[in-house]
Amino acid sequence: MEGRQIGDPARAARAIVEAVESPEPPLHLILGSDSLRRARRKLDRLSGELDRWEPVSLGTDFDATAAS
Repeated sequence: MEGRQIGDPARAARAIVEAVESPEPPLHLILGSDSLRRARRKLDRLSGELDRWEPVSLGTDFDATAAS
């Protein structure tokens, strides 16, 4: 993709400075429409997996009624 990237390095640098100087900077900063699209897809897959496995995840807690 050399020379055909959709990202503008100068705009990316300004975005990074804006994030760093923000009173509440983000823990993760996604730059570019392509990166944002991929991140959202990954989050959607993760959310679905969490939903599917929620009963198993919750099933590992101690039984609160048996502890007393």
